[in-house]
Amino acid sequence: MRLPFSNKAWFALSIAATCMLAATPGWADNSASDKKEDTVSVANAMTAGAATGSQTSATGAIATTSAAVTTTNTAAAPGTSATDAVSDNTLTLAKAIEIGLQSNSSLRSLRLQIDSADTNAILVNSQIKKISADDIDSLDAAKSKYYKDQQNKMSQQINDLSYKATESKTKLQIQKLYYDCLNAQAELEQQQRSAERIQKNLDMVNTKLKAGTVPKTDLLSAQVSVTNAKASLLSAQNAVTVAFLNLNNYLGVDLDKKWTLVKETQLTKPTIGSLDEALKQAGEKRYEIQQKQNEIQLAELNVELFQKYSALSTYQGSMAKNDLEATKIDLEDTKRSIEVEVKQAYFNMEASLSSVDMYKESQAMAEENFRAAQIRYENGLSTSLDVVQAEEELTKTENQYNKAVNSANISVVTFQNAIGE
Repeated sequence: MRLPFSNKAWFALSIAATCMLAATPGWADNSASDKKEDTVSVANAMTAGAATGSQTSATGAIATTSAAVTTTNTAAAPGTSATDAVSDNTLTLAKAIEIGLQSNSSLRSLRLQIDSADTNAILVNSQIKKISADDIDSLDAAKSKYYKDQQNKMSQQINDLSYKATESKTKLQIQKLYYDCLNAQAELEQQQRSAERIQKNLDMVNTKLKAGTVPKTDLLSAQVSVTNAKASLLSAQNAVTVAFLNLNNYLGVDLDKKWTLVKETQLTKPTIGSLDEALKQAGEKRYEIQQKQNEIQLAELNVELFQKYSALSTYQGSMAKNDLEATKIDLEDTKRSIEVEVKQAYFNMEASLSSVDMYKESQAMAEENFRAAQIRYENGLSTSLDVVQAEEELTKTENQYNKAVNSANISVVTFQNAIGE
């Protein structure tokens, strides 16, 4: 039987298929989580609202389950743009994730690249189908049909896996930025309470000074504390502005967009009973492992083609065997790296969740100590400096508690991402 393809035709077809595959963009490393957030200062209206106490409080009693909140329906109707989805100024964590997955620039760019890769795969597949199995009589011809066909299919699988992984990383970053905003608001409200306490102490000192029951040094000490409190308050206001700017920037919405956040206190350990279960789930769901397993299958196919149509003793055959072994080593390295990542995330989460209760207890003790210091000063049993120091200690423990809550929330979502959720 006469072959429908000459050697030149086989060579041209192989080159064409190779070029088409080479044209597939190397987007897999373009992770949304690698994007650096710019720090700028806008959204003064949001800060001003928080400064008057109008922002939702992110402090309060510790929750051991997700906070029960009333949220608006954030599901966008078919054909609804991302701009329509942010018309409501109330922002829940779920809504922030929905907006970010729709309008984040890295994800949008990735979707376009995947669409181009899929189109390219269709073109390559159409060329592969033209090659009949009966016409395969050489290694090059076999690679043109079987290897490139397998490579084509696996590229599409990796595209899907990589997109899901990038989506997961984008979701994680949105969660972190959302909790950063809640933390900034909590610290602002804490600084407001501190400023009010210090101002009351200054008023008390002024009253006692007029009555001649305290020295003027008490007044100077109280005035210094008030000035320091004002500076801390300004810093907290700026932190709120920057936190919302970073969130808006990552969501891909108007940088000056003003949000009223719904308090979301996660502080809930995921439904993973043990570290072993977490490692098992990561091994099943992490796309990096699936990708390496696909690469091993492709390398094994290459070795099989050498065995059938050439010889593994050739230079190219030896290289094919080496590529297979190297890919297996890469898989083990990937599994090991993911195991380290999961264990670190698990231990960090355990420690962060435990520290919240301890900082809450410290805050309660500092509050009681401050009240006692005020009573002693009112009765002439201590100095204004004692009250100032007790207030500073209370402010310190409040800050520690706020940071512990934020750290715990972020540790939970980081762990969820590490296990492939």
